[in-house]
Amino acid sequence: MNGGLTARKEAGRDAFAKWSGIIGKLSFASGLAWALAHWAGSKHPFLAPVSVILCMQTTVLQSLLFSYRRLGGTILGVGLTMLAVKAMPLNGWTLAALLAGISCIALLVERNEIWLRETALSGALVFELQRHSEHYAVDRLRDTAIGVAVAMIVMAFVLPPNETRTAERALQPLADRVTRLFGQLAAWTGGGCGQEQEQALRTEIKTLRQDWQNASKTLQQAADGLRYNPFRRKSERRQQQNADWLEKLRRGINYLEKTEARLRRGAAAAPLNESERSAWQEQFDKLGGCWGQSLIASPSLEPLVRLARSENTPLYLSALLLDTNELLEDLKAI
Repeated sequence: MNGGLTARKEAGRDAFAKWSGIIGKLSFASGLAWALAHWAGSKHPFLAPVSVILCMQTTVLQSLLFSYRRLGGTILGVGLTMLAVKAMPLNGWTLAALLAGISCIALLVERNEIWLRETALSGALVFELQRHSEHYAVDRLRDTAIGVAVAMIVMAFVLPPNETRTAERALQPLADRVTRLFGQLAAWTGGGCGQEQEQALRTEIKTLRQDWQNASKTLQQAADGLRYNPFRRKSERRQQQNADWLEKLRRGINYLEKTEARLRRGAAAAPLNESERSAWQEQFDKLGGCWGQSLIASPSLEPLVRLARSENTPLYLSALLLDTNELLEDLKAI
């Protein structure tokens, strides 16, 4: 109970820090970009903070890619449109023809929707506003470059995005559930592998598998977010530890799935005797303590079960023992 409250408090603090950082960086970078554009002589300095707001994406890599396409699309759109401003009258049909033409040229450079939209946006604005202000096209080029530069510098060096802790927080509840399911597996085995409890256990394992996949995606997103982060070294070590933990949980879930299936099918034809139920129950209980990030406080990783039947040992019990020994060896190696 206290652990859950602590985790929620930590998540709340992290969320507050994240959104406060985003708002603070966005506001500061926008103000700085406007001031620099005004200092550079722009008649339309608002264009610089517009680029800041658009280019500051979730991660440094996403910001870099968007900035490249915004700046490139702006240069292409402004350059092509300036050739047409004096030659074409302003009306809806000439605008449509212009946008169709420069959009096709943009696609020849790069087939990307952001690139296409930025080219078309610059074309539409320059086609209209250059007629009212001869400075607009130059201001748009310069202020976009200023906004992109400010956005990238602030994004990379002022509290760069780092979702490592968020990803790690998703793993602890998953590990707790793996532990709990080993306890349920132990109780089910000790009770004779009844059909009623088996259905609930199988459903829980299936849900756990889906949640593991979600945690894996979260961890991958955190890893992708560290690319081009200049302060990523410490987080990369932590990210690798989390990846190892995730892999350990995957092996535990695989073992749960295989063991439940073996016992469900095998025990129906060749039920476990009392001593076997007791031995496997103890083994599963021991395995339940092995799913934290570290094995320092875990129980012994030596197998507890031996094949007691001298003749006609069911094949599923032999396979189960091999699976268990393999899992224990894997845990020792992690």
